[in-house]
Amino acid sequence: MTALSYSNFYTSEHLSSGIQGVYIGCAKPISPYIIEATNILNETTAIYVTFSHELSEVLTGKQNYFTLTDANNVQYQIISTEAGETQSEMVLNTANFVTAKNPMSLVYNNGITVDNLIPALTVVSDRVHFAIPNTIVSFEALKEPPTGYVSENISISGVSVTFVATQVYYKDRYGVENISASSNMVSIIVTNVGTEPL
Repeated sequence: MTALSYSNFYTSEHLSSGIQGVYIGCAKPISPYIIEATNILNETTAIYVTFSHELSEVLTGKQNYFTLTDANNVQYQIISTEAGETQSEMVLNTANFVTAKNPMSLVYNNGITVDNLIPALTVVSDRVHFAIPNTIVSFEALKEPPTGYVSENISISGVSVTFVATQVYYKDRYGVENISASSNMVSIIVTNVGTEPL
């Protein structure tokens, strides 16, 4: 028999994590969504997006999550974003879409990918974040077609006018015309009515 000696060596181990603010909660599910997209009449450089709930994020710098196109698939750049009158409204400052053909389409991509699980826009309920889903909103841009005119100048130059004269020959021809009358036996009958003859 061979004796085996066994020693149990160990050192204390400390584990640490850099994760902070971890919260495991249970909240009543909600389904936030985009209600509408519109513009103010004849204001063709801004789109107002209304959400069903107040958003939890700062609403600036979100332009890359939106795409604006018209019925001819012409894309109009979204330059910047900002909060509207409330936290449930976002203003998209855009390139001028006065020439766009209705209806227009606004596409929102929430940014969630395999490598990124953090959505661009969320709504918080009971400390739980609910993402705004990818959305396509169709709307009619409010813009009046141009009417009337301011001024109009009409000028003519270099116009050649040609008159064609046609000679017409006219000859007055007439002969002597004799008119004669003859009478054969003329009878005159006078009828008296009262004392005056007719």
